[in-house]
Amino acid sequence: MSWIGISDGRCPVLLPQYPLGATAPLLPTGTIIAEVHFNAEKGDRQTVVELDRTAQWRRKFRVSLGEAGDAFIEHRQGGSITIAALKFPKPDREATLRFTISWHAPNRVGLLTMENLESGEQARSVINDPHPWSLDDIAALLNRDNGCWVDPSVTLLAFSDAVEPVGLTAGFAAGTGIDTPNGLCAVEKLRAGDLVETAEYGLQPVRAIVTHRVPAFGRFAPIHLRAPFFGLEQDLTVAPDHRLLISGVDAEYLFGSDSVLVEARHLAKMAAYPRGRGADTICYVQVLLDMHACLSIAGAWGESLYLDDLAEHPARHATSPLAKISATELPRHARIASPELRSYEAMVLMSAMCA
Repeated sequence: MSWIGISDGRCPVLLPQYPLGATAPLLPTGTIIAEVHFNAEKGDRQTVVELDRTAQWRRKFRVSLGEAGDAFIEHRQGGSITIAALKFPKPDREATLRFTISWHAPNRVGLLTMENLESGEQARSVINDPHPWSLDDIAALLNRDNGCWVDPSVTLLAFSDAVEPVGLTAGFAAGTGIDTPNGLCAVEKLRAGDLVETAEYGLQPVRAIVTHRVPAFGRFAPIHLRAPFFGLEQDLTVAPDHRLLISGVDAEYLFGSDSVLVEARHLAKMAAYPRGRGADTICYVQVLLDMHACLSIAGAWGESLYLDDLAEHPARHATSPLAKISATELPRHARIASPELRSYEAMVLMSAMCA
């Protein structure tokens, strides 16, 4: 079933369902994702989400941030309490942070992960003896009922009934055509061993195809780029953090490189359709190659999956979308295909291209 409750930060767009009059069931496994802009004040903690309900029995849940970047969660059910904390490099003001809190109550283990979506930094902490959640409490928090609080700067709050993978979310929307020797192939239909066209190395074999369904809101919300911008021959839908290869005199003049990698979210103001209400979730697909390269997509170039040294970090690998692939079978990507622009550099490039 997976995603059962989603809020876009303003109102719920998907609420958990159970039969009328029935007692709300407990979820023995699940995941919470919350995205929030960091604005903790000195001497005061920023409460991201909070639930405090006493109907039938006491339940309390709170996620908070300190001004130094530390995170803390507390989950009480009756007289039992579960807590987890982690330290994190202090984010820049208004940086977007993503909390992922997963639990597997039968195995008595959970995980708290915090990602800085601007810098790519990540920290994690194990949760011992996590509590299950009731569908009633999930609906109450998404609806912001009495006893519930959601920070106004939260842009995504979502619940899944499964332990969701963490990290490596960039990708193409399912249905994106990838150039192969036999013509265009929908990215999700590629298989290990198939050849794909790359900008740097010509034809390369696919190592693996990775799919991940996520809420279509917050920093997961798809970017719909319009043709003919950036050489596109047809419209393209990608994740906001998926990087496209941008070439031309502006890139060479400003950054001393024939081509640079730019996240799709930075291209949106120049070439994207206005964000409209679509499906509640979206399936992103990633193409893993032996090296990081850019794939030929409808006249433009979009990156393959970049792993860096993921195989050298067992804890991160075990909770990633690549967990089912043995670490010994994963390639090591020593470098990215082209220089990557930071946010302010991408804005400079877009301004030059629009001039």
